[in-house]
Amino acid sequence: MPRGLLVLGLCALASACATPGPISQATTPAWTSANFTMNSWGHPLTAWTVNADGSGNWSESVPRNGQFNDRVTTTHTLPADPAAAAALAASLARLPGAAPNDEHCKQRITDQPYGELTLSYPATTKEFRYNAGCLDAPYVRFLDQLRAANALVAARGRAAS
Repeated sequence: MPRGLLVLGLCALASACATPGPISQATTPAWTSANFTMNSWGHPLTAWTVNADGSGNWSESVPRNGQFNDRVTTTHTLPADPAAAAALAASLARLPGAAPNDEHCKQRITDQPYGELTLSYPATTKEFRYNAGCLDAPYVRFLDQLRAANALVAARGRAAS
């Protein structure tokens, strides 16, 4: 075999055997903690705190015997999980710079859940208050982003049960 073909063959073999590493690795969120609450009629429905390393807690309140005002709250510890924290950070990064104003909402349903997401940074905090009763399209997009983040943490919380 001519030397040039041998070199070409070895180069092709080396590149075929090389496997690239992961395209992206989990990164630490810019925030030190993310805190979320969802309430209805003054009663907490769910709440969570996730730290930058993914550790934290998740609470869920469910009616006892079908009575809304008689609730049982269960809290679960979330173990440190940098990949989960990175996934939550990516989800929260989709939020707008500030919560949209629902004061002039044109389509509203009363008695819907409300609450707040607070992101704590080393020198400041960022708050996103919400009321799920506003059905205007821009506000619904904001609520969908909050729901997606809440679903990520809730899945971890339920798995930690």
